[in-house]
Amino acid sequence: MKFLAKLYNYTRCVPRTLFFNFYYLPLKQAIRFPIIVSHRVKFQSLKGKVSVPSNAKTAKIKLGFGVVQVADNRYSRFVWDLRKGGVVNFGNNVKVGTGCKLCVSGELTIGDWNNFTGESSITCSKLISFGERCLVSWNTIIMDT
Repeated sequence: MKFLAKLYNYTRCVPRTLFFNFYYLPLKQAIRFPIIVSHRVKFQSLKGKVSVPSNAKTAKIKLGFGVVQVADNRYSRFVWDLRKGGVVNFGNNVKVGTGCKLCVSGELTIGDWNNFTGESSITCSKLISFGERCLVSWNTIIMDT
């Protein structure tokens, strides 16, 4: 049963994943689909730039997936708010969980093997940088303003 639920959720993410990759990435990178985006993602603002490593493989960056026991997963939505002048640099193997909120008008860098669990919020006005292998717990707020 878990397999079918997972298959169902990944099938529903196809339209947003296609849109996100081809909107932000050059064609050569976008056709590899390095970023997969959950069907429960709300696009607040689609400005700025996104970069991924040139060697990024399919589905190595996941936005809006996961289960957190402290949130109602039916109503919890990942919010993407990348404003004019904002830059998000992803490393490989990055997971930003369900219910997280990214509000970026500065430069946000997320290194390799990072995991942000559900309901975390990042507000970046100037510069926030995460190194490699960081785990950010649920309901965490990180801001530089």
